[in-house]
Amino acid sequence: MIRTRKMKIFIILFLVIAQAIFVSSCSGVGKIELAGSKPENMGNTMGNLLNFGLVTNDESNVYYCSSKGAQATLNIWAINGDYKAIDNKFCVFLNVLGDFIYYVDGADDTIHKMGTDGMNDEKLSDIKADYLCVINDKIYIVGGGPDGNAYNLYTMDLDGSNASVLSSDKIGLIYFYNDEIYYTVYFQGQNSLYKMGMDGSNKELITQDIDIQDWLYIYNGKIYYLSHQVETAIRMLDPETKEDSLVYTVKYNIPNWYINAADNIIYYKTIGCFYRLDVNTGKVKISPMDGTTDVAMYTIGNKVFYYKNEQPYMMNLDGMDQRRVG
Repeated sequence: MIRTRKMKIFIILFLVIAQAIFVSSCSGVGKIELAGSKPENMGNTMGNLLNFGLVTNDESNVYYCSSKGAQATLNIWAINGDYKAIDNKFCVFLNVLGDFIYYVDGADDTIHKMGTDGMNDEKLSDIKADYLCVINDKIYIVGGGPDGNAYNLYTMDLDGSNASVLSSDKIGLIYFYNDEIYYTVYFQGQNSLYKMGMDGSNKELITQDIDIQDWLYIYNGKIYYLSHQVETAIRMLDPETKEDSLVYTVKYNIPNWYINAADNIIYYKTIGCFYRLDVNTGKVKISPMDGTTDVAMYTIGNKVFYYKNEQPYMMNLDGMDQRRVG
């Protein structure tokens, strides 16, 4: 499932970048507040990683991928008042922890790390990764061998050593919450939802049949997910009572990478509109948004980061002040 989505996003990027024109001057983006935008022990927020991790941040910088001229590649850039290209490659599942950027090289799906200055790039493993998340002193990977057909859950140390398989289930989506791993498995026409400890222990089936479509989010112990079974909708599952309820019916289809969440707000985009759904109240606020937005939506501090014509933009959490940042 993840590999299919990643191929779609790569094709979109390749086709549009071939026509893109890089603008070296940068418009202002207003004050970007990064404090509290991700847990201290995590390399990226979970919502961003579900959107291929094209954007991440540390305490003072935002790192993101963007096109450069007509090259069919992406660069990693850092925002810290100034803008600087620090590498020239297509990187996904960016995680910044300490002085290092951990990422999956889009050219061959292998796992790498480099300094936050772009120096000393190092391949950590030949495992073909469809997903990567850095938590504490471990790297978690969904992927497989050289043929890319396996979807095991691996863990390894930050230097790439001591790689081991935590689960051999064919994992689709994965989410980390309160020192537990939540993940879906597609088998015989249905999705099952499991959870287990960070070391692979205490595996537990939450539900055997759930219509999760490429996105989930956990807030206050409740599991929110995107469903298309009857109509496009955001639903909520209580893992304790197993009660499954409708949160909000979406008028138009949501592309899988046009949805993200932070705290009690789910942000998503449909045709020409930007929505903020408060899961505590069920109320939705809507702002107009350019319909040409192409790839992904990310929440970074007090901003929403998105792409339009393969160029990076930011706006306030209320959808206002939409502007180019690079």
